[in-house]
Amino acid sequence: MQRLKREGEELDDGCRPRLSALSELLRRARSLYPGGCLELTETFPVFQHSALVDVSHLQERACYYPDAAGEPQLRQAIADHLTRDLAMPRVEPASILVTQGASHAIFTIAQTFQHRLPALSFPVPSFAGYRQVARSLRIPMMEYPAPDEQWNPRSAFSRHPTGALVFVNSPHNPTGYVLNIEQIREIFLVAAEHKLLLVFDVVYDAFIFQTALGAAAPYVVAQEFPNVPAFFVNSLSKNMGCPGLRIGWIVAPSESIAMFEVGVEASVNCLSPVTQAIARELFLHWPRAKCLEVMRARLGRMIDQLGDSPQLQFQVPLGGTMLWVKSEEATVMSLLNWLLEEHAILLLPGSAYSGGSDEYFRLLYGYPEAKIDLVCARIRDFFSR
Repeated sequence: MQRLKREGEELDDGCRPRLSALSELLRRARSLYPGGCLELTETFPVFQHSALVDVSHLQERACYYPDAAGEPQLRQAIADHLTRDLAMPRVEPASILVTQGASHAIFTIAQTFQHRLPALSFPVPSFAGYRQVARSLRIPMMEYPAPDEQWNPRSAFSRHPTGALVFVNSPHNPTGYVLNIEQIREIFLVAAEHKLLLVFDVVYDAFIFQTALGAAAPYVVAQEFPNVPAFFVNSLSKNMGCPGLRIGWIVAPSESIAMFEVGVEASVNCLSPVTQAIARELFLHWPRAKCLEVMRARLGRMIDQLGDSPQLQFQVPLGGTMLWVKSEEATVMSLLNWLLEEHAILLLPGSAYSGGSDEYFRLLYGYPEAKIDLVCARIRDFFSR
């Protein structure tokens, strides 16, 4: 049963403002191991990009305020990427806004429409940031089941009020499911009927292993529905493995970008021109195809080592950076506690996600092979005790 929930309704249940489950788990692990433990908790892939960037000219860029919408050179580089790598029709830099990561982009969009939204909707389980944005802006929340092969947008959104803001995540975190073209088209059809606003969170779209049109699919379908407000959020954190740069972006009609720019200026004034210059260099030299093959090989390596474990159930993901693994709840928590306490390895339980269950835990294959091999060996050790 879907129900609107305002933040105030949950205060008596102990849902007061607090750190995320991830932050709490990291704090616990670091208190147990002040010298450090193996934290396999982040969804960004690990690559070596330092050789791609020339930093000799960056000092001068620290001496001015850039445009709130982003450096023109970076907006152009992102536009070129969309045309070159996603085979989109020409995208103008005016349709791109640079943000302080994807989370800032998500917040900026929700804040812009805050006072007209009857609800903010997101899948469960999913990225906890959607719920945090709704709470911080005091927007009523709605949940819908995370997509899979049987997922039907018309059923999922059937009770959504007119004008709701709906977050769609593909590849999905944490399941790795990638929406097919028919599901995307149905999302737009339902959005047109109910006047929904759509936010496509596509931060893992560099790692789509199969499906027609790949990363370009939601952009292509959006062009068939010019009257449906659709905004696309992405970042360097997940696709390039550069979370420290804090560079994200929104793709939207230029008139929407102008509205979102006001929110960026009000919240952070502008983004560092130094990090924007580094980001532009990365876009110019990004070995996207090579990184995809690296991730495909890492996924295969993890499946080869865990695929025959009868205690573990998972679907091979169509994209993203993670396996969403199911077992009995008691087994999952025993495993995660054993890994942390006996081997200083931290993994996330399903409850770290909005609407997640501790019958699940998340395994990440974005790490180098040695770390994948280590965590897989320890998991096998646990089940062979």
